[in-house]
Amino acid sequence: MIKTFSRKQRRVLSWWHRKSRDFDRDAIICDGSVRSGKTFCMSLSFVIWSFYFGGNGDFAICGKTIRSLRRNMITPITALLQSLGFSCEEKLSQNLLLVTYRGRTNRFYLFGGKDEASAALIQGMTLSGVLFDEVALMPRSFVEQALARCSVDGSRFWFNCNPEHPEHWFHLEWIKGAEQKNALYLHFTMDDNPSLSEEVKRRYESLYSGVFYERFVKGKWVAVHGAVYPFMADEKYYYGVPSGDFIRAVAVDPSAASFIEVIRRHGVFQVVPAQNNVVNGIRRVSQALKSGRIRICDTCKAARREFSLYRWDCERHADAPVKQNDHAMDDIRYFVTTLMDGGSFVPVIAAAR
Repeated sequence: MIKTFSRKQRRVLSWWHRKSRDFDRDAIICDGSVRSGKTFCMSLSFVIWSFYFGGNGDFAICGKTIRSLRRNMITPITALLQSLGFSCEEKLSQNLLLVTYRGRTNRFYLFGGKDEASAALIQGMTLSGVLFDEVALMPRSFVEQALARCSVDGSRFWFNCNPEHPEHWFHLEWIKGAEQKNALYLHFTMDDNPSLSEEVKRRYESLYSGVFYERFVKGKWVAVHGAVYPFMADEKYYYGVPSGDFIRAVAVDPSAASFIEVIRRHGVFQVVPAQNNVVNGIRRVSQALKSGRIRICDTCKAARREFSLYRWDCERHADAPVKQNDHAMDDIRYFVTTLMDGGSFVPVIAAAR
């Protein structure tokens, strides 16, 4: 149950009101740390604004994927809206959320902006407003196509994200250019979320290190540099060899189609094409290692060697590690991103190419 909002959250909730000092803005941008309360208050504000704007309108809510959008935004917000007297009906097959209040209904179309082809999904629509959740993870073509759909008078843009590298197009054009875009820019930290206890804040701080600490805890748009897993120099992250277990599946680089087919033909192990988003995978591995959800044996020479050598590729001005000394790093990432689920997992082998 919500007891209070912070000053920044209240500003997000009211920036579109005629009495607000921000009323003349065309857009709002909220970035910053994880668990800072920006996503929840932004989604609530977006829906309430849609009824202040009018009724019987078409709006878009965009995420990296439809699945992540439902998990991070739609499910939490519909529960609160219903407690406030709104009626919500989600049509799953149409990726459509219908919200009704005092006899007026607005339609919220859900879109996933995961790649360049996603732009075609939103073409041809006429929208009164669009909300982007994790906009920094979406391709520019998708974002610009969605913005072009907002041709109704009074339509506004809503952007929410965690930081990426400082040369990212959204950082350069929208955050650094917020004034030129007539956008309200608000930077959030965990201190802007009054629902977080000091204990929870410390726990999140302990889960990140290096560039991910700077981005997800401090909320900074910083360039990657140095070791990918600097904390693995500490012996406390290595453990003795546990008793063996039955291997049930093999996770393989999805590009290694011939290897996948060989395993399938032998029929001994189940084979699973690995999820291969490198940066997101590194972040998840880092969290899993620091929290103890996965453990590296102190006798695993390949992994120990690569942890000490695995570096960000600072020359490319993008988020990517150097493609050297990374076979064990790829294996561990495949395991975490593909086969771990909520802290439990089946015994597996993770195979690089």
